[in-house]
Parts: sequence; structure tokens; C-alpha cells
Amino acid sequence: MRQVSFAIFFLAFSLLFKLNAQEREIDTISSFQNRDLVQPIYATQMDSGFVLTDTLPTIQTKQEYAKTTSKFTKSNFHPNPTRSVWLGLVFPGLGQIYNRSYWKLPIIYGGFAGCFYAIQWNNKYYKDYLSAYKDIMDADPNTQSYLKILPYGVDSNSSYAKTYLNQKQNYYRKYRDLSIIITVGVYALSIVDAFVDAQLHDFDISEDVSMKIQPTFIENPQNATLASAAVGMRFKVNF
Repeated sequence: MRQVSFAIFFLAFSLLFKLNAQEREIDTISSFQNRDLVQPIYATQMDSGFVLTDTLPTIQTKQEYAKTTSKFTKSNFHPNPTRSVWLGLVFPGLGQIYNRSYWKLPIIYGGFAGCFYAIQWNNKYYKDYLSAYKDIMDADPNTQSYLKILPYGVDSNSSYAKTYLNQKQNYYRKYRDLSIIITVGVYALSIVDAFVDAQLHDFDISEDVSMKIQPTFIENPQNATLASAAVGMRFKVNF
């Protein structure tokens, strides 16, 4: 089983390495194509701004020049949402690696580690109590594993001992199954996150994202006088 898991892990990372190499090659080609588009601009500072002395009269200020050149210096990496989903299906976390969201890996693998620990811990106690319950219910005097697991002072021949062992094995079986369901949920969530992250990778957010609250006068449309106006608050959202 370990050899099969290692082989799947190795093949998945080999595939991811090949895909990243292709993306880097595309970025390199795009950067060389865009390099010839950027030309040096010389400007003379005046009181009203900048006056260009070269052949690009459309760029008037440093801010506009920075916005123009940022289009060429920005990374050309555009993740494919479908590819990130398939990588996440092959092995958890590969979709995040493909999207270059490396900071999410400790969260994903930490969630899987906690789930696997919970499954192993609950399954261990479930097997112990199940074996003890089977031993106390049979008539074989040689099977007495329940003596090691019953609380101190509980009579092994009483009905309470049988009820106690039955409840305990049901309790740990319930939480073992719940841990398995949570593990599947973490796996599905990692795939959804990879898809959404790749889908929103090129989502543009304006630099001016703000909310302003300021007092204002609310005019009466029927009586446009200062005495009929009311005082209120105005919310202004920029995005």
C-alpha cells in the first residue's frame, strides 16, 4: 500500500513539474515579446506637468507611464481552473501548488493530519471495546479482555457491564465514521478552493476600495427651504 501511494505521489508531482515548466516557458516568451514594446520616454518637468520630448505624446505624467509599463511587467501566469481541479483530484494540494497559493498547503495538510489522527484514534478504541463486548457476551471463560477495559469496581457479570461496553463501542464507531466524513469534506473543499482560486486569479480589484461616512442635508422636494431640510448621514462606497 505504501509503494502504491508513493508511486501516485511521484507521478502527480512529475505531472505538476511538467505543467509548471510549460507555464514558465510561456511567461518567458511573453516577456520577450513585450520587451520590444517598452520604449524609453524622456520628459521635461514643467509647472503644469510633464512635456514629452520623445515620440510618445500620449503619455503625459509619471503615473500614466507607470500604469502603461505595469502591463508589461505584470506576471503573465493565468491558471486553468479545469487543470487545477484535475490536479486536486489526483492528490490534495496539487491544485494549490499549480495556482501558486503555497501558503494554503499547511492549512490543507494540517486538516488532513488532524482527520487521519482522529480516525486512527477512534478506530483503535472502537476495536478494543468491540472485542471486549464480544468476549463478555460469549460463554468462553478464556476470552476475558473486558476485564482490562471495564472501570474499576464494575462487576463483569452485571448487566451494566454489558451495556457500558456496548455504548462505548457504538460511541467510538460513531466518531470514527464522522471523522471519515470530515476527511472527505476537507478533500472536496481543497478541490473547490483550487477551482475558485484559479477562476478569480485575474479578478481586478481597484486600488480605491473605501467607505466614507459624512453628515448631509436631506432636502424636502415639496418645500426647498433650509428650514424644511433634515440632517442625516450619507454612506459613500468606492470600489
